Amino acid sequence: RKAKQKTTNSKMAMARGIRGIAASTFNCSALCTQQASSALPQLAWYSAAGSTQPNSIQDQNPHSCSAPLPIPIMRSTPHTLACPSYPASLHISRGFAAEAGSSGSGNGGDQEGGPPKEVHMSLQEALTKLVDTAVLMVEQGDAPGAVSVLREGITTFQPKFPDSPELSELYSQVALLSLMQGDVETASHHAKVAHDITFKAFGPGSLLVGHRSLRLGVVYFAQGRINEAASLLHTARETLQARNDPAQFEATLYMDFTLLAGTKHAGQVAQLEETILSSFKQMASIFGPESLVTSLALAQHDRLVHAPLAVPEPDPLLCETLLRQHAKLLEEVAPEGEDLAIVRYKLGTFYYVQDMLHDAESLVRRAGEALRQSYPDDSDLMVMCKHRLGMICAAGADHRAATKLLQISRDKYQGGGGSGAGLAKEADVGLAFAKFRALPAHADTEARTAALKEVRQAIDRLATAIGPTHMLSKGALRHLARMMVSANVTL
Repeated sequence: RKAKQKTTNSKMAMARGIRGIAASTFNCSALCTQQASSALPQLAWYSAAGSTQPNSIQDQNPHSCSAPLPIPIMRSTPHTLACPSYPASLHISRGFAAEAGSSGSGNGGDQEGGPPKEVHMSLQEALTKLVDTAVLMVEQGDAPGAVSVLREGITTFQPKFPDSPELSELYSQVALLSLMQGDVETASHHAKVAHDITFKAFGPGSLLVGHRSLRLGVVYFAQGRINEAASLLHTARETLQARNDPAQFEATLYMDFTLLAGTKHAGQVAQLEETILSSFKQMASIFGPESLVTSLALAQHDRLVHAPLAVPEPDPLLCETLLRQHAKLLEEVAPEGEDLAIVRYKLGTFYYVQDMLHDAESLVRRAGEALRQSYPDDSDLMVMCKHRLGMICAAGADHRAATKLLQISRDKYQGGGGSGAGLAKEADVGLAFAKFRALPAHADTEARTAALKEVRQAIDRLATAIGPTHMLSKGALRHLARMMVSANVTL
């Protein structure tokens, strides 16, 4: 129930944010939103499906300008445009012409069943109505439809108002929603157009250009175009800092992210941590812990965290430092939240692989306790917590608890496809570990050897399913080697 409410709240917040940025093309305000996401894809990197990174990188257009823009708002002659989003034909002017907002006369439009009446409005009003339509679609869970409506608006208005700064807001909104859906190419194109239109209209010193540079820099960062992103973010930060604009903290954060993207050692991560945490705290305080800029900055940092985990030979200290840093960021916005619980689970899994069983158990138990507040015991997340705790117990000395927990996960995932098949194979490894641990102290060498051979066979099946370089395969071999030493057995 809580998970469902969280999704609903996220959609409403995202829709409110979209309305905030473009409800007035002359007074652009902060977007407050959160992208609801499935929990299981967030766990893909540690699952037995293979080393994968998140499928999409999601980003934003959180705010544009808090001050009125010096846009010329009058054209002498209104233009009649056919816009499929509206039943009436629109007479659009750049601003509030004498007839703006009045209906056409003599057309019978006020009578039910008569021909459509003409509507006269400013471009600002037209764009506001267009964005309201998109907002409604986002609230209804139809983000792709909202993108279509916004792009329809661009197609309709752009020929009559080429290079209009007002239209740059529509381009920004398309970039925002496209990036949230993982379409980084579309996001990049529209963010670039929005930036160029605004730059042409107002020049390099404009505050709005600073915001457009920030947005485009973030999109480029999401694309992996680090050098181009760093240049834009540097320009944005200088402009925003000169105006004491709160978005300066977001620009600073992403500047640090560009440096973090190239780190190879844990010491480099630690050196950046103070400024990253400081900028993020400021963002969360100003824009809100569930705002778009906050939640999507977390998504970008999460991408950086998982990159070194996906390599064949991950650096344990680097991975641990990055995961801990991500947990600190999450503690700032939701100390008992679901996302933090998932990160603790991941860190616990990493500790299990490194044979740090005490730390692993503590983190997985904390994760399970937090997730239990929102999910039933038979949910995927709860079963996965039980599975990992069972593997920790199996690698340790609690074979009874291991057998009970792993039988639950094996029954759930046996015969399934995808990551479930790999988890079932890992459960077989854990059950073989538990069988070895259950041997009496006086068991002879032959019995111990036979039990460990079963473990090795189970590990081989796991490696076939998920790959021999997967960290769970390597972790299982590490635990097997320790058991062979304790049993004085050579296979």
